[in-house]
Amino acid sequence: IGSKRKNTFPIKSFLDTDSVFDLNNGDLLSLLSELVSEGIIDEEKIPKVVNRIMQPDMFTPYGIRTLNLYSPNFSDQEPSAYHNGGGVWGHDNGLIYMGLSKTGYLPEAEKVGEAIIRANWLLYTNYGLRDSELHMVTRKGRLRPYKTAQHPQTWAGATNEVVTELSLTSR
Repeated sequence: IGSKRKNTFPIKSFLDTDSVFDLNNGDLLSLLSELVSEGIIDEEKIPKVVNRIMQPDMFTPYGIRTLNLYSPNFSDQEPSAYHNGGGVWGHDNGLIYMGLSKTGYLPEAEKVGEAIIRANWLLYTNYGLRDSELHMVTRKGRLRPYKTAQHPQTWAGATNEVVTELSLTSR
């Protein structure tokens, strides 16, 4: 798995190193947690991934950040935060939510689902935005719109519907 983004890394070697789960790790991308739902991560490594993404430098009350807060590449300013930093993508968090649910991490899935719903509610209530492509969680943990995000974004709307439906049916 790779892309042309500046700070890509090989997933296999990433997962073979315990230091990647250290809070001081440079670049931990939310992409890693999406792999849980796809069965790409070995079963014995899933608990480490889940524990790591639920740490406060990744997980916020408004969803899981794209890049951990301690990364030297972290940004909460446009345009660099789009893929590097405080950007929280609803559809990424939806995939994470489904992966956590599928692998039995229901309390963690519920936290991610609630975070997605909370962010969407606050973005609608405070800014009149619905189904945002992504939103920003600043270094200080404040929610705000990402200035150039699409509103509405189809995949974000679909994610919101799926997460809401699944969270209601799991109760």
